[in-house]
Amino acid sequence: MFVKVLLVLPCLLCVCAAAPTTGTVQNQPEVCKQFGYQCLNCSASIFCDKQNDKWSIIETLRCPNNTCDNGECKDVPSRECLDKNKVPSCRSSEGMFPNPGSCREFYYCTPSDSGKLNLVRSNCTGGYSYNPLTTYCDKPLPADDVCKGYPVPNCTTPGLTGALTENPSIYFTCLPVVSNGIRVFYPYLDACPNGKKYQAANRTCSTT
Repeated sequence: MFVKVLLVLPCLLCVCAAAPTTGTVQNQPEVCKQFGYQCLNCSASIFCDKQNDKWSIIETLRCPNNTCDNGECKDVPSRECLDKNKVPSCRSSEGMFPNPGSCREFYYCTPSDSGKLNLVRSNCTGGYSYNPLTTYCDKPLPADDVCKGYPVPNCTTPGLTGALTENPSIYFTCLPVVSNGIRVFYPYLDACPNGKKYQAANRTCSTT
């Protein structure tokens, strides 16, 4: 006899306005990647369990305003779940940049006839992630094919800036953006010209 179990985590329920959907959906290997809570998409967190080599979804939590991040309903959306019409964007330099919200994705900033920079998105496939230094998809992903962290540091304070570890010619600046009615800070990217390196202390590019 199977008994439905409601698993309650207070830290999740305090930020998820909608009540959880309970019940078991069995045999979900394409959805469940690990035991416990994980994001099904930007607006839902699921609890996965494995019995007799079969994955089951035990519970679904609805996250308002696309705020699911690492399996939890947060107060603000993760980078992956920000309004894709607003981020990322091209600032002042043409070139290739990693997408701050995904290790697989990258984008081109190419000049148009009017001089405006156009953004063209692309992504890596076949179990590889984007390398900001080589500009190729040549970094193997872990065995579970999941990105570990972000290619660009988190915005811990407004106006935070710094060079990327993998390519110091590319730098980020944390600027405000409103996504789904929520104000957050996002690491917008730019690049130093002619291979110069970014110096965060004085916010300039130099050859040293």
